[in-house]
Amino acid sequence: MAVSEFLENLRWTSFLLIYQHDSDLVDLAPLIYDRRSSHYGGSQAAIKLRKLPNNNDNYEAFLRYVKNHLQQTNIVIHTNNISTLYTLLQEAKNLNMTEPPYSYIFTNTDLPLLEGFLSNVYGVFYSNITGLQLVKSNPIMKTTLALTLEAIWVAGMALRDLKEIKDDFQPVAILCDAKDSWIDGPIMNNAIRQLHGRNQLTGDIQFDERGERENIIYYGIGRINSQFVQEQTGFYYIQMIF
Repeated sequence: MAVSEFLENLRWTSFLLIYQHDSDLVDLAPLIYDRRSSHYGGSQAAIKLRKLPNNNDNYEAFLRYVKNHLQQTNIVIHTNNISTLYTLLQEAKNLNMTEPPYSYIFTNTDLPLLEGFLSNVYGVFYSNITGLQLVKSNPIMKTTLALTLEAIWVAGMALRDLKEIKDDFQPVAILCDAKDSWIDGPIMNNAIRQLHGRNQLTGDIQFDERGERENIIYYGIGRINSQFVQEQTGFYYIQMIF
């Protein structure tokens, strides 16, 4: 998980991890359990776990609990819902939790999409608000949309290349439940593995011999002077198999 490596670079020795759904714990497993690092001298970072209330009307009370009882100022928030991030930041601002010593990391890679809302409504945030950004296009778009468009591009380019080297290559309708097989399937897979696309929506696209995408780069971003700016780059791995 890219956020786990990002946290190691920050060298936090403790933090509060807030998540939205029980199913999120599967995605967060590397961040929760893989916290041993030379940065900590072989010791494990202290992590407190708390689940968000189901009703966003209770977010203010939840954040008061974080502020007054947990007293944790390093906070990681995991949610796939960009509206949830907006609401949490709004409530945190009202409780003066967007000033030092508070620091936030959001795992949602669509965090930059909130820029317009934050600038128009709230102005300057004095606490650290950081995250990771995968999409490289300008203007920015949702990560899921960018990855979907790239998947279509990969399939289309592979089919184009196959048509050039194999005239009798034909698509075939198959039923997966019936365990049908596609004779030209391995050829298609090989064509995908040989693709090299530079400067796509999420960066360069290429695959290893197992069909896993290589060297995906996330940008580390932070909100400085009322706008998100790139803080650092690094190679973080996510799995995309064809």
